[in-house]
Amino acid sequence: MGMAAAWISFTPLQVSRVPKEAGVYELANLSRSTIYIGRAEDLNRRLQELLTTTDRCWRQAAHFRHEATPRAEQRQHELLEEDSQKHEGYPPCN
Repeated sequence: MGMAAAWISFTPLQVSRVPKEAGVYELANLSRSTIYIGRAEDLNRRLQELLTTTDRCWRQAAHFRHEATPRAEQRQHELLEEDSQKHEGYPPCN
């Protein structure tokens, strides 16, 4: 099952509210289409890093959502498989 969380604006203020816990996250473009599904040992730190990246793929991110879980690798795999079945392939930045 996909993430239940609503999309949040990908801004420094919103990212500062993310817990410093292990988990998974999704990044989406302006139309809220998922562009990346990732995992991190520290969600806050990883999302802070992505805010400042110059990589063209990540610069498309306008929204995000996250889910804290100690099973981040397994949960990322589940989300990628689900997205792949819906859209006939992984998100463009994965």
